[in-house]
Amino acid sequence: PRLGERWAELVELPLMVLASFLVARWLVQRFRLVTVMQCIGTGLPALLMMLSAELAVMRFQGQSLGEYLAGRDPVSGMAYLFSLLLFAAMPLLVRQQAVNRP
Repeated sequence: PRLGERWAELVELPLMVLASFLVARWLVQRFRLVTVMQCIGTGLPALLMMLSAELAVMRFQGQSLGEYLAGRDPVSGMAYLFSLLLFAAMPLLVRQQAVNRP
């Protein structure tokens, strides 16, 4: 509460991206995701599940989609949107890192 909603979300964001990176790295190694389609087939459903959970919480709180979007902070909201795209692409990014490593 002392930081405010914007700063709280912005402070949390790098931790969530780090968690996404660590889980994606584990998934790529554990399940040997080597093709682009395997990585997309992992990241896209994960994004859909994340958005489904977000929408379920929003509806549980009695908000419409319009109310939810209107109530988002423009700065932290855009950062959150970018982090969602990173979340979906993380298996592919981690795979690229493993492929480019000597």
